Amino acid sequence: MRKHEIYLKAYPEHISAITDTAIVYKDGTQQAVSDGKENEKSYSEKLNTASLLDQLSIPYIVESSHGNYMDSVKQQNYDPGRIRNIALFKKIYGNSEEEVSSNLVKIEWMPKSFQLPSSLLVTKVNNVSEKLKNISVELDDLPDEFKDYLKDPGGTFNWRVIEGTDRASAHSFGMTVDINVEHSNYWLWDYKKNNPGNDAIKEEDIDPDKFPIYQNKIPIEIVKIFEKYHFIWGGKWYHYDTMHFEYRPELFPEHLL
Repeated sequence: MRKHEIYLKAYPEHISAITDTAIVYKDGTQQAVSDGKENEKSYSEKLNTASLLDQLSIPYIVESSHGNYMDSVKQQNYDPGRIRNIALFKKIYGNSEEEVSSNLVKIEWMPKSFQLPSSLLVTKVNNVSEKLKNISVELDDLPDEFKDYLKDPGGTFNWRVIEGTDRASAHSFGMTVDINVEHSNYWLWDYKKNNPGNDAIKEEDIDPDKFPIYQNKIPIEIVKIFEKYHFIWGGKWYHYDTMHFEYRPELFPEHLL
């Protein structure tokens, strides 16, 4: 099977076919899966000029099928899903803030657990909003010991670039959720805390020897519920972002094929 066939399985509402070299969208336009440079690029180049094959180059480790993710987050730049071909996401979710916004809906977040539940603004494309409603129901049923991690979620849609880069954030497309920031860890914030005076530093300029040690407080029980609906977790990245969940079905091939 050709590796990029997973895109047809992951996004059937938008992709109608694949060829040996491209994916074919339902409007008839095509997008090349390779730029011919996948084997030559540095990690930084993959982040900044990702092809569709680059996007699949780091397997996402699902607990039930691949064992403990803690073995992989120790590997430098093991960031499954952090490499994004932005052209794909713009085609699927919207090419501008206005286009993305036209598909956003509000959902109530865990109303059984919180007297004043938050409203999340998320896309209805790919049924992301319905999937998050189902996630909310399952999280509502978790024991109370998990609820502090889930109250007052940090954010969903926000048309912006990633801090310290010029790359579009996945939050720009309304298919991500940041859970409670207070109980989360983010590698760049930890780096800046450990290295005062570097508030404006670019990601590519950070000394690898000063990279912070992986930290996480989010229980795996929460992660498994999101993964059931094909949301990846930033806590499985070397560049850890433990509040972050993102709808990326193409990174769950065992579920889709």
